[in-house]
Amino acid sequence: MRGRRGEPWFIRLGRSHLALAPLSRGEAPGVDHFCLSVSAFAKDTAKASLTGFDQPYPDWPSNNVWLKDPEGLLIQLAPSANEPRLATIVRDAVAVPSSLAVPGIASFRAVRISSLMLASTQPASASYYPRLLGDGRSAGTSHIFGVGPSTLILAQGGTQSFRIAVASFREPSARRTLSTLGLTAEAMSDGSTIALRDLDGIAFEIAGT
Repeated sequence: MRGRRGEPWFIRLGRSHLALAPLSRGEAPGVDHFCLSVSAFAKDTAKASLTGFDQPYPDWPSNNVWLKDPEGLLIQLAPSANEPRLATIVRDAVAVPSSLAVPGIASFRAVRISSLMLASTQPASASYYPRLLGDGRSAGTSHIFGVGPSTLILAQGGTQSFRIAVASFREPSARRTLSTLGLTAEAMSDGSTIALRDLDGIAFEIAGT
């Protein structure tokens, strides 16, 4: 599918969404921002409770709050995707009718984006995310935060990547499926996860629920 320049496409992955947008001239592929869906979200209350955090767009005309972390990455806080206010979350997006004919059948049934890994280079990030998301837990040089049924991983010297949880995951059959699609994947030694890259070189994983 192709949209107008700068127009995002939203792919539903179970309880999560993945937004894809054409790159601007000179822009490298990567994570532009991530969005945390919040139940019973109230913009004014959220803005007030986040005093002291960098809010680069305080008057953004939507029912969202935007933050910028010490790495310069944008964080979007928005109403839960299951609430009727979802239509106010996104601007300039195209609503694709369910009757749209999409060739083929999905090879995997996504349940959610189960984790997002962010590369940490700024010491200030070590205190920023605990203030925003709670203490979390440490694992080697990484810090892991629970975000609903998913996790956010802050990894020193790591690379950006995300993991998609799929139903009925079996590593051998998943690798065969990917092979028929012409995709090369690397399996973890315990068979719990398959790692690969998309056509833009973005790292992501497929794993069980």
